[in-house]
Amino acid sequence: DADVSNKESFSRGGTYVELGQRFGTDDRWKFLVRAGTSQNDNRVVDVSDKTIVGATLLKTFGNVEAQVNYYRELHQIPLKSAYNYGEFRLVTAF
Repeated sequence: DADVSNKESFSRGGTYVELGQRFGTDDRWKFLVRAGTSQNDNRVVDVSDKTIVGATLLKTFGNVEAQVNYYRELHQIPLKSAYNYGEFRLVTAF
């Protein structure tokens, strides 16, 4: 059985999908669901390999947008320590 990590060539790939729906008065609210995968080297399972799902709720206030984001990492290996990520962001457009 050969060590596959010694192959000279490898594939790097990823996929991503995002679906969103505006709602509320003047369509100022938006709900998004996201999913994606990425793998930098198909020869090995690595800490950088990702399989994520997530959701975002945002509201627009003129030039300011408030966002609440949540992501869950589904690709679990012993080297990873965090599988959930959440944030609150304020984004300004000039």
